[in-house]
Amino acid sequence: MKRVLIFTGFMISLLLIVSSCQPCIEGRGEISKETIEFKKFHKLDLRIPANLTIKIGNDHVATITSNENILKNIRAKVKGSTLVLGSKNCISSSDELEIELIVSELDEITLNGSGNIKSISQLKADNMELKVNG
Repeated sequence: MKRVLIFTGFMISLLLIVSSCQPCIEGRGEISKETIEFKKFHKLDLRIPANLTIKIGNDHVATITSNENILKNIRAKVKGSTLVLGSKNCISSSDELEIELIVSELDEITLNGSGNIKSISQLKADNMELKVNG
């Protein structure tokens, strides 16, 4: 009886794990651009496989370029003082996803997963914190 319960528990756990796996979205449709304005932030958390270019300016704006179905899945929101760039679903890292970010200042940048971050402006901060996870 004990073996049956252990086996049943194992099978239920395995079923839950397998059913939660979703394939990543691959880019389909025309390449489009979307521009989003944000309230002021000074931290960045990139959670998607994107090529991010940072420019220093007076605004807080992101211009995102990708396939239409990828754009629909992008989630960009300021939480506290952090701009979080993520997605509703997993995005295939082989797809082209370009983000141009204009920001007045940054003192923390976090890269979660795969992605590329470059700045074409000089970043100035008293204490810059860079984090790479994944």
